[in-house]
Amino acid sequence: MGDTKHIIGQRVRALRLREQLTQEQLGQMVGLNRVQICHLERGEGNFTLGNLDKVLDGFGLTIENLFDDGAEPGKSANSSPRGSRS
Repeated sequence: MGDTKHIIGQRVRALRLREQLTQEQLGQMVGLNRVQICHLERGEGNFTLGNLDKVLDGFGLTIENLFDDGAEPGKSANSSPRGSRS
């Protein structure tokens, strides 16, 4: 499980940097604090799927396309940001 957490963290960090966001800015955007974002990116602690889902919502991604090489923030599998679903 340790490797999986690090891989997820690296991907989240790459998305954050691509969007030119600080950990603080991403945290505010998704309702988490900077420390939680830091731990998620480093694969430390026991982050929850709920917190991961909040971060993915912030990027408009789903867990299914988190690892797509062409995954772009705001472009989920259903082509609409997840936060706008009814």
